Amino acid sequence: MKSMLAATLAPASSSRALKDPVCGMTVTTESPHKVDHASRPYWFCSAGCRTRFLTEPQRYVALTAAPAEPMLAAAGTTYTCPM
Repeated sequence: MKSMLAATLAPASSSRALKDPVCGMTVTTESPHKVDHASRPYWFCSAGCRTRFLTEPQRYVALTAAPAEPMLAAAGTTYTCPM
């Protein structure tokens, strides 16, 4: 079973789909919103999610370490960041 942490972390040269650890939105390593925390990179959908992470990183790191299966959305679904 893949953890969200594994899905959130990737080499900087990768452009594969990742999850924003704050809102769960799909992002890629192409996102300009990135933080290195505890020697690990995290990517975010927006500056708002990045800021939330920076104010309380342990809250979100603990969430990303929990095992989770990706949720698939129906084709054509538009996802809006809840933050």
